[in-house]
Amino acid sequence: MLTLVQHKTATAHTMIPPNQHAPFPVGSTRVLALGDCNLFGTHVAPKGSSILDKFCRCLEQAGYRVSGQNLACQRACSREGTALMASSKIQADILLLNYGHVDSRITPIARGTYPYITEVGLKTTSRKLLNLKKFRSGNISPRSVVSGETLVPIADFCSNIQRMIKFARKANPGVWILLWGSPPLQHNAQHNEQLLRYNAESHDIATRMGATYLPTKPVIDNLSFSEELRGKQRFSEVATTSIAAEMAHAYLSQRQRTAA
Repeated sequence: MLTLVQHKTATAHTMIPPNQHAPFPVGSTRVLALGDCNLFGTHVAPKGSSILDKFCRCLEQAGYRVSGQNLACQRACSREGTALMASSKIQADILLLNYGHVDSRITPIARGTYPYITEVGLKTTSRKLLNLKKFRSGNISPRSVVSGETLVPIADFCSNIQRMIKFARKANPGVWILLWGSPPLQHNAQHNEQLLRYNAESHDIATRMGATYLPTKPVIDNLSFSEELRGKQRFSEVATTSIAAEMAHAYLSQRQRTAA
């Protein structure tokens, strides 16, 4: 288990601005994050506090020169991630991949959603409309009176995850891929039940496709309730630090086994 040392100064690793497909610096270990708000962080979070930032700092403490690019997006689902991977063609050495929290939400408007294609001219308007639909889908009132389904059906979710892995390996056959499951943080038993199914599928895909899977629920369970949550759905600083350290431990352990 790695311990991440917190620094008050700016992070040393290079961070490419979100959603800007700039080349990674030459000679660095290229880390790409793709997922929903769990990887994106929150708009009010301090700079350098995302899981990607903390993962990069762990590798730096182990002697790696690291650069990171965070293409995660709040309220994103696997459909959007697949479109983004297909269009960006980014070559990464490490891919941190997390979807399922949004995909597994129960909503009566599931078939009314659409993929967010980054190249369309109306992307800003499209993003706002899509976020509005997803925000409304999380409201308890319509769910209580209208039967719904998951935002992204589980078969489509599995197909999307597999396609993203294939896109990453096409860009760099040697990429190390880590899938991680979102812990059930909401007080919503129906959503949590679905989320566990989506996490299980991610685990199965990782096993079949030779990727690494990190179940984060055990990490969260080791924290006290006050450390686990800040608000209703967001990870606390302690939780993101613990998850990032476990991710880095998985990567460094794999590197040691390969070198042995």
